[in-house]
Amino acid sequence: MTSAVIPGTVAAVGITGDRGRDLGAYAAITVGLTVAGCAQAWGGHRQGSWILPSIGVGLAVAAFSMLRTLPAARVKPSRALRVVTVVVTLVATVMGMVLVTPKAEDMALHDRELAGVTIGLPDGEEAPNPGHAAMVSIDHAGGFNTAVAVIWQFGTFDDAFARGIADAAAARMGAKAEPLSDAALVVGSDGLHRSFGIATEAGEMSITVFACGTRIFGVMVGGDGMTGVARRMLATVRCRPPADDGDDRVPAIVEMPAGWQRAASEPRQLRYESGLEQMVVTSMEIVADAQVQSAVEAMARRMGFDARLGARHAVAASEGTHAVWGGTMTDAGVTVAFQIGTWPCPERRIALVAIHLGGDDENKGLALFEHVRCARRDEPATAR
Repeated sequence: MTSAVIPGTVAAVGITGDRGRDLGAYAAITVGLTVAGCAQAWGGHRQGSWILPSIGVGLAVAAFSMLRTLPAARVKPSRALRVVTVVVTLVATVMGMVLVTPKAEDMALHDRELAGVTIGLPDGEEAPNPGHAAMVSIDHAGGFNTAVAVIWQFGTFDDAFARGIADAAAARMGAKAEPLSDAALVVGSDGLHRSFGIATEAGEMSITVFACGTRIFGVMVGGDGMTGVARRMLATVRCRPPADDGDDRVPAIVEMPAGWQRAASEPRQLRYESGLEQMVVTSMEIVADAQVQSAVEAMARRMGFDARLGARHAVAASEGTHAVWGGTMTDAGVTVAFQIGTWPCPERRIALVAIHLGGDDENKGLALFEHVRCARRDEPATAR
């Protein structure tokens, strides 16, 4: 189409011969650059910074050539007019492309089902998740320099728990979480939520924490158009807890040694006592080891404790490998040592968490984890 239209247009304005061919060639190059730039912009490839300069230069060359190739009988344009023409062309091109190039805030969203929550997520470079971890992470969302992540975990929503999740996320990036007004980012399900802003050396991000059934969700957005993207994503949230959401049993088989007795416990917990020692078994969504520390410290903070975990260790067990940590928990000035272990239950797509508090022998505490195993799908779990 270009090869047919441009020569006819050039001839129609009375420019023929070598000058007409020159102008036609410049015009064809300009049209090609413009079409390529628009196609790349609309196609989602927004990482190439060469688009606007290329189109601008192409149009400027064409405009300059048009002036240079005017018939000799006409008045020759001054140098100032040529310069002004080039500048105006460049400015008009940039402004035009800014207007027509898609913005990060307008990226397409597609509904995803995540543990009872439907939320609109963009396309992008999604991180693989072979271990069924409770997280979706997308880089270059919509083709922009935007990152999106959704995490979820069992829990009961309150301000302290929401703050703990935000603080843990910020701490991993060496930053602090600052609260935002509830009206800044509104969740479509109209449930309780809290939002926080996190400023790092790499840029800013937001995290919004909300509840759906027995799970707590965190939606994190950073990069280009982060506020607009976060608002649109959160507006799509719909909460539909699964049918078994009210089941507070822990899918575990627990056979504690002699001297240990059952004790009263919270939902989704099994608690045992032996003198001044305690053992708590609970379940959680599968998360990466790096997130266990954040989850434990946020849980402790919610209960009013100050918890600190040490280095991770891998301990061989009958069901495979347990990831274990030693740590300390402080309450009212009293510090207690504890050990925590976690391992996945593939059939159930959850993980078990065992916490031992008290005692003066860490190895004995870790050995108690051998008395806890995952309940199979066809096997009744230990009753609360």
